[in-house]
Amino acid sequence: SFVSCSPGCNSPGVSDGGKAEVNFDTLGQNIPITFSVTAKVNAAAGTTLNATANVSSANPDPNLANNGRAASVRVAELFAFTDAQKISMSPEGHYVLALRRGTVWAWGHNFYGQIGNGTNSNQPTPAQVEDLMSVIDISAGHDFAVALKSDGTVWTWGSNEFGRLGIGTSTPSTANRPLKVVGLSSITAIAAGNSHTLALRADGTVWAWGANASGELGLGTSDFGVHATPVQVQGLSGIVAIYNRGRVCYAVKADGTVFGWGTTFSGTLGDGTSGTPGVMSPIELPALKGMKAASTGLISTVVIKADNTVLSFGNNFRGQLGRGLPDNGPYPTPAQISSLVAKHISNGSSVVLVTDQSGALKVFGRNDDGQLGLGSKDLSAHPMPISVPGLTNVVATVAGSHAALALIDDPSAGRTIRSWGVNADGELGLGSVGGQNLIPTVVPESPAVAQPIFSIAAGTIPATQVQIACGTPGSVIHYTTNGSDPTESDPIVAHGGTVLVNSSMTLKARAFRAGLAASSVRSATYTVVAAVPLQLMIDQTGPALDQVAAFDLLTLLRDPFPVVSINDLLYLGTDKNTRLVVFVSNLQQAPNEPASAVVVNLVGSNSQIYDVPAEDVRPIANSDFIQVSFRLPDTLVPGTCTIRIKSHAQVSNAGTIRIKP
Repeated sequence: SFVSCSPGCNSPGVSDGGKAEVNFDTLGQNIPITFSVTAKVNAAAGTTLNATANVSSANPDPNLANNGRAASVRVAELFAFTDAQKISMSPEGHYVLALRRGTVWAWGHNFYGQIGNGTNSNQPTPAQVEDLMSVIDISAGHDFAVALKSDGTVWTWGSNEFGRLGIGTSTPSTANRPLKVVGLSSITAIAAGNSHTLALRADGTVWAWGANASGELGLGTSDFGVHATPVQVQGLSGIVAIYNRGRVCYAVKADGTVFGWGTTFSGTLGDGTSGTPGVMSPIELPALKGMKAASTGLISTVVIKADNTVLSFGNNFRGQLGRGLPDNGPYPTPAQISSLVAKHISNGSSVVLVTDQSGALKVFGRNDDGQLGLGSKDLSAHPMPISVPGLTNVVATVAGSHAALALIDDPSAGRTIRSWGVNADGELGLGSVGGQNLIPTVVPESPAVAQPIFSIAAGTIPATQVQIACGTPGSVIHYTTNGSDPTESDPIVAHGGTVLVNSSMTLKARAFRAGLAASSVRSATYTVVAAVPLQLMIDQTGPALDQVAAFDLLTLLRDPFPVVSINDLLYLGTDKNTRLVVFVSNLQQAPNEPASAVVVNLVGSNSQIYDVPAEDVRPIANSDFIQVSFRLPDTLVPGTCTIRIKSHAQVSNAGTIRIKP
C-alpha cells in the first residue's frame, strides 16, 4: 500500500496496489531526475511482489526498452529492532541514538558523522556505532553524540564546532567515529544540549564543554569561542543528577535542591523571568525543588516533580505547555498541568510527549507533520493532553524536530521502538528517506547482523584478553586466530566474552543470526611483545635512585613512604574517597585500553585486601614513567599499607604507604 513519494505525486487512491504518478516539465538532455515511491508491504513472508515503472512523454526514447522497467521482490520476514534500553534525540534533531547490549545504534541524519559508523551518508535503518562497547548511557546533541562507558570515560562523535566533542581541540571539524573526551574520569552521568555537554563525576562535581553563547557552560560569562576541554562548573558540589537539553541546564542535589543556568529566552529556565540575558552561573530554582526529570524543547520546558506531577513553563506556541492557555505567552513561572501524573517526559520542537504511570502516552503541542502520533496531521494548536491511540506499555519517548519515537515493552517481542512524524533524513528508522508516517510504526531490525567489536585495536600489545561484542540480539559470534574468515563451524565466543591473545596473530570475528545476513568480518592483527617486569616507584627500604629520578623529573618532593591522614579519607561530599597518584615503569597498555585494566592492589594493616581499578593512567612526557591515579577505599584502616600494581597478569614490586590514625 502507498505510503509516500518524493517529489509530491498523485497517489493511487486505493489501499492495495495502484499507480503513483508525477508530472515533470521539459527535461534537459542527460539531466538525471529522481522520483521515489515508498510503499508498505503487508504480504506474508515468502510472497513475491512485482513492481513496474514507466515513462511517457511527447518525445519518447526510440528504444522502447528504455521507457520502462520491471522488478520482482521477495518479501522477507520482518524482525523488530529489540532490546533497546534507552533512546535519545535532540529537540531540534534529525537522528536517533539507541543503547542496547552495551553498544550504541543510530539512524537518520549523518552529514556530520553523528551516526558514528565511519560514513557521512544518511542512515534510514539502525546501524551500530563503530568500536564502542561496555556503554551504559547515551545522549544526542543537535549534530553530535555522547556515550558513557562503564569505566567512567566519555566518548563523542559528530560535529566539533565550538569544541563540542571535548577532545581538547576544534580539529577535526567532524568525526564519524567515536573519540575519547580528554581529562575526564569517574563520570556517572552525561547530558548533551544543543551544542554543549554536561558530565557528572562521582565526586558530585559537574563538568561542561562546547558552545557557550547563552552561558550554558556556567562559567559566569557567555561567548562565541571554542571550549574544547571540559571545565568544572563552579559553585556546584554534592550533585546527584543533571539534566541538559537545548540550551538550558539543571543540576540537582540529594536534598532535591535544583540549580539552573543557560538561556532564559521565552521563560524556559524556570526562574520566573523571560527575555533577560542568559543566566551565566548556576542559581537556585526553588520552584523546581524536588524535580526528578526535566526536558527542555525548542522554547519551553516540562518537569516531573517528586510526586510525579508535571510542571510546564516557557512559550506556549501551538499549546506546548499543555495547560489550555489562550495565547503563546510567554509563561516563565512553572505551573502544574492538571490531572497529569507522569513517569517520563520528552520535549521537542513545540511538541511534548508524556508517559503516564500506566504506560499510556499523552501528547500536546503542534501536529502539522503528524508528530503527535494521532494518525492524522493538522495546523491547529493542541493545548491539552491527548491520548495516543494504540500505544500501551510505553517506557520512554523522544521528541525531535518533526518526529517522535517511543520505547515500548512488548510482551511478545521484548522491548521495541515505534516511530512517527516526518522522515526527512531517515530518522524514523523505517528503511526509507523522505515522506511522513502518521501512525506509530515498529522500527525494524537492520537486515544484516552488526559487525563484531574488539575491545583492543590492532597494533603492538602485551599478552592480554581481547573482549568481543556484537549488538544484534540473538547473534552468535564465531572467531579465528589463523587469519581465515570465520564460518559457523569455527569456535564461538559469547557476546562480551574474551579471546586470549598471547602471541602475534590476526584475530577475525563474524556474527550470524538466522533470518539476517551475516555480519562483515572484523579483523585485527596483533603483535605481542614480551612483558617487562613492572616497577613501582615506591619501595619498602627507602628512596631508590629510580624513584628519586621520577620525582625529580616531575619537580616533586615526597616522602618515599607517602603518608595519608585517616581524617582525609572521607570528604563531606558524595565522593568520599581520597585520590592518590603513583608512578610505574614498564607498564604497557594496549591501544584504547581503559584505565580500569590497571588494578592497584592494597593490603591494609589488618591484612584486608583491596583490588582498586585505576581511574586514570597516562604517560609522563619525556620519560619512561606512567602515572596511575586511584582512590583509597574508605574502609582502609590506619597503619602500614602494602601497594602493588597489576596489569595483564603482571604484578609489580611491593611499595608501602602509611595511613596515619
